[in-house]
Amino acid sequence: MKNKKITNKEVVSPKIVTKVEGYSKTREQKENLTVRMKGTFAEVRSASKKKYIVTKESCTCQDHFYRGQDQYDSFGNIIKEGTVCRHRKAVADTINAMRSGVKYW
Repeated sequence: MKNKKITNKEVVSPKIVTKVEGYSKTREQKENLTVRMKGTFAEVRSASKKKYIVTKESCTCQDHFYRGQDQYDSFGNIIKEGTVCRHRKAVADTINAMRSGVKYW
C-alpha cells in the first residue's frame, strides 16, 4: 500500500462539540446549548435550534448586540459595562472545562 500525500484541502481541524447548560432570559428557564469550536470562533446552537457565532469579543445574538457592549461617554470613559450573553458564557465554560487541551483559542 502506497503512502498517500495529504494536501491542504484534506486537512480538517478536530471537532470539539459539547453541551452546556445556560439560562434563557427570554424563556426564563435553563436550556442546553451545543457548542462547536471551530478554530478562531465557536458556533453555539440554542434549544430553539438558532445558531450564533461567538468570538472572544462578540456574539451574533440580539442580547450581545443590545447589552453586550460597553458604552462610552464623549471623552472615551466607560459609563456602562456590557453584560456577557449566555452563548459567550457557554463557550467560556467549554474552554474552562478543557483548559489543559486548548492551545489556540
